[in-house]
Amino acid sequence: MLHSRPGAEKIIWEHARRNFLLRARGVMPIICPITDGGDLAGIGIFNADIDLAKSIMDQDPAVKEGVFVYEAHPCRSFPGDCLPGEEIGDHKGGKGGADLSRYYGLLKKDPILGQIEADAKFVRESAKSRM
Repeated sequence: MLHSRPGAEKIIWEHARRNFLLRARGVMPIICPITDGGDLAGIGIFNADIDLAKSIMDQDPAVKEGVFVYEAHPCRSFPGDCLPGEEIGDHKGGKGGADLSRYYGLLKKDPILGQIEADAKFVRESAKSRM
């Protein structure tokens, strides 16, 4: 298993930190680490088309280092789908978004933030054009 190789822990930490940034920016709003010990490490749901999601994943530090591999599958959900307790309008953040300031505050000085913000802007504009 590649995630048990020497140095993998640091790479996985960078992967997780990047995932928090992607979540905070609305690019990957649902991140599900899988902890059953199997070969699948996690599932992420992107707010992006398949090509952009692949482009973002290709830049993931754990993917670039060969610690993780990924598969990308386009999917759809029903309007208003969300996790229980996260209904639209239920958050302190307003506009139906969760209050992620506690995470964003920890990560705002990260050098990757500029790229993630650019990706998030592209995703938002792309989503608006598809509506």
